[in-house]
Amino acid sequence: MLVSVVIPTHKQERRAYLKEALGSVLSQTYSNFEIIIVDDGSGLPLFEEFKECYTNGKIRVIRHESSQGISIARNHAVEESRGELIAFLDDDDIWNPDNLERKVQIMRENPNIAMVGSNLMPVNEKVEPLLRGRRKGPAGLNTLQDIIFYGWTPPSGILVRKRCLEEIGGFDPSFKAGGEDEDLYLRLGQRFSCFFLNEDLGKYRVHTLNTSSNLRLNIEPAQAWVKLLDSTKHRSDIPIPFIKRKISRKYFKAARAFVWKGNFEKAFNCFLEAIRYVNFNLRAPNKTLSF
Repeated sequence: MLVSVVIPTHKQERRAYLKEALGSVLSQTYSNFEIIIVDDGSGLPLFEEFKECYTNGKIRVIRHESSQGISIARNHAVEESRGELIAFLDDDDIWNPDNLERKVQIMRENPNIAMVGSNLMPVNEKVEPLLRGRRKGPAGLNTLQDIIFYGWTPPSGILVRKRCLEEIGGFDPSFKAGGEDEDLYLRLGQRFSCFFLNEDLGKYRVHTLNTSSNLRLNIEPAQAWVKLLDSTKHRSDIPIPFIKRKISRKYFKAARAFVWKGNFEKAFNCFLEAIRYVNFNLRAPNKTLSF
């Protein structure tokens, strides 16, 4: 099974990280893969830096003259890919050598699943472990309810069937700076079963240049869950109150972050959105808000 490894890059300051990410792919014990780098307006001289890899056909580069956003960059690579399976790797993350081998084996053993995910070890710029949480959900087959309650993993931790990505339309291009991964997982979970490995099969770098460091100043993660709420109103198996609380918390986090940044107008708007999704427990004697 050919795996197409998709690596979007758009910041020159992350050039050293990109080399490490590529090195971790080229060191995989599973060798049937191609690498597609999407140069999303970075201006990096990628051919000169990686010409040795070009010569053996392992790497292709798609260039965008200006940044189109992470969702469009990934979707473009998927369209150009030749593989039956798609693996995403952010340009600042690193895979363990057996990452693809382990996940491809699960795909072979479970032909009806759409996606395999694994945990990633959070590390700092120097690849030193950080005391941050990982997903605590069940291992093995997972349903939409499992994804809702326990979350999933960053994009660098997934392997997904191309046909399933195409069936749901890939990443939503309206998400420009975060939330696109949660939205994708929730839409995949509505149609397919997924599989999770509760093991660290890579490293997720946390630093000042990555999107996750700025997510609290972003309302798009909340909007991914609003989309889920709108598309599953008719389903009796969906925990609507839980989803509403999740949306409310995400807006509250964004509101606090905007307050700290001095953007009180956006903070107020986020606070109003958070209130919209709060469950009012009208039977409680003190009429307090329940979260």
